Amino acid sequence: MILQTGRNQLAFRLGDWKLVSTEKTTWYGKLAMIDSESLQLYHLNEDPEEEVDLSDQCPERVNALLNQITAGRIR
Repeated sequence: MILQTGRNQLAFRLGDWKLVSTEKTTWYGKLAMIDSESLQLYHLNEDPEEEVDLSDQCPERVNALLNQITAGRIR
């Protein structure tokens, strides 16, 4: 599931994982430009308040979620 906040920031959730872009997302039609340096990763089952960013500790998970977004395998 892809979510977009009122501040034009993008979030993607898959299972217990949530990937959040902290920068404004630029849209080109249905395509979004995502700055990989601005991403935060949360495991919502263990951190429902989204206080601990795991993006540095789990870069493979960040890449897997980004691949889901860019491959269009979002359901």
